[in-house]
Amino acid sequence: MNITYQHPFLYQTHLSLRGQSMYVRRSNSQWQPALELAVPFEEILPLRTEKVRHVPKQRLLGLLFMLAWIGQDVARHATPDFQLTTELQLYGGMILFIVAYCVYGWFNWWNVWHLRTPHLSLTLPDWPSRRKPFQQFAFSVEQRAHDYLRQEYAQINPLGPIELQLHRLHWLHRLGVLSSKELKTLSTRLTGRLSLDPLNLMGQELETPYVN
Repeated sequence: MNITYQHPFLYQTHLSLRGQSMYVRRSNSQWQPALELAVPFEEILPLRTEKVRHVPKQRLLGLLFMLAWIGQDVARHATPDFQLTTELQLYGGMILFIVAYCVYGWFNWWNVWHLRTPHLSLTLPDWPSRRKPFQQFAFSVEQRAHDYLRQEYAQINPLGPIELQLHRLHWLHRLGVLSSKELKTLSTRLTGRLSLDPLNLMGQELETPYVN
């Protein structure tokens, strides 16, 4: 699965889902790679997506000055009987165009998506044609990472190094790959105990008894 954002004369961003990683490639206006890397699934979770509004303030300021100039020119060319002259029709069309541009931009152009992993942050435009594909891509990446980590790291061997495997299980739990119930079940199967915390009995600390 992949998704591409191609902005004419500015950049191109390509994201693709691979067997063990998420591939990211961003090119500049000369189509030369400015960023290219493969993020392994071990470094993707927790994956965060956030939609924020990104208003081009300088562009809006320019439009505001243009509206002020149009208003002054309209006042200068206005007739006493307020006849609809050619100049007024032209200025009216320009004002409607600017208003339509701002309204459309507010709902379609002036939003961005932040895609964040623990070591990577990407800002992508919220284009209507890419909105649903982006959400599907982010969901697929997160689901694939969960499945991969569970398959590769959630397997236990009671004959192997216990502490290392416990550390790995707690790591998967922090990433949301294992639930609290699954963590407890696997830890019990690995250590043979319901808990590694010592028991306090009459002021003495005793080891937790084995269950198998």
